[in-house]
Amino acid sequence: MKRMFVLLIPLFVLTGFYQVKGETNPELGYWNVLLLKTKINNKFSFLGETNFRSEKVISTFTYCEYRGSIIYSLTKQVGFSFGAGGFKKSTEDVFFTNANSQTEFRTWVDFLLLKHSCGRLNFEHRSRLEQRFIPSDYQNRLRYRLLLNLPLNHRKMTDKTVFLSSYNEFFIGENDPSWEKNKFCGGAGYKFNENMTFQVGNVINTDIKKDYTTGKNYLMLMILYNFTGKNHHS
Repeated sequence: MKRMFVLLIPLFVLTGFYQVKGETNPELGYWNVLLLKTKINNKFSFLGETNFRSEKVISTFTYCEYRGSIIYSLTKQVGFSFGAGGFKKSTEDVFFTNANSQTEFRTWVDFLLLKHSCGRLNFEHRSRLEQRFIPSDYQNRLRYRLLLNLPLNHRKMTDKTVFLSSYNEFFIGENDPSWEKNKFCGGAGYKFNENMTFQVGNVINTDIKKDYTTGKNYLMLMILYNFTGKNHHS
């Protein structure tokens, strides 16, 4: 347990450090996520995601993404995934129809998907090697995320479980500075059953530039639906 806190403390302290140094946009944004998961067989599964982001709560939509990945479970604790997705960002609230919107296509490989627990606290480590295909440019990026889940009314994440959740993700790119982004989320959720999980929280999205840092808070709403949960009836 002490070793876990040695790992957690620098991750979360550094996030707060960059957030304090940066210029923070005071207006709350909106970040909604829909995750769809299905099991292909005992080893392979598919995860699809759509993501919309606005600069204000439910208005001024300027960002969207859609992506999917194939996950291979080597064991119950370790796995790999291969994915691809499209990303679009606009400076105007025209629901991504602006001809000047920035588009990007990405592929990635996730590795060291290590899942473990300490008492009620569940950990998940994810390292991602990302390939970014930007118009007239190509970049590589390394991402690392630590995810924590803490069930409150049950010892494990079973049906009808209220839980706390938090994650911290670092983005390391090729430009100066190489540490270019940090994403921190804290919130709570409810697992209805093996099919449906709902979560609400606050995301602090921090962009790190050479001479300054900017940050913004987003209200995050997330729904995860698993088509192959034991409570699913086709």
